[in-house]
Amino acid sequence: GTDQGSTPVEMLLAALGGCINVCVTSFAPMHDVAIVSLKTTVDGYLDPDGFTGANPEVRSGFSEITYRIALETTADQEHIDALLAHAYQACPVKDTLLHGVPVHFVLEESTLQPV
Repeated sequence: GTDQGSTPVEMLLAALGGCINVCVTSFAPMHDVAIVSLKTTVDGYLDPDGFTGANPEVRSGFSEITYRIALETTADQEHIDALLAHAYQACPVKDTLLHGVPVHFVLEESTLQPV
C-alpha cells in the first residue's frame, strides 16, 4: 500500500482489540478489579497468496488471530481470571469472528448509464 492509513484487515484487528478493551474496562468494577493500566495487542496472520489469488488453496482472510492483554492491577489472580473470562465471553466482535455470520453481497441499482 501507500502507508497512508490502516488497511481494512488492520481495522478488523483494531476492532477486536478495542472491543476487548471496552469489555475489560466495563466489567472490571463488577469483578472488583481496579485497573491501573491496560494494553491490548492484536496480531493476525494473513497469507497474501490467498488475497492475491496466487494460491487458490489459501484462504484470503486471517488464518489465525492472537490478542494479548497486559493488565496492571492490585487485584488477585482469581478476580483477574473472572474478569478476563467475562470479557472474552461477552465481546461481540470476538463472537462474530469465532462463530461467523452470513454476509450478504448486494449490488444496488446503478444510476449511471453505460457509455
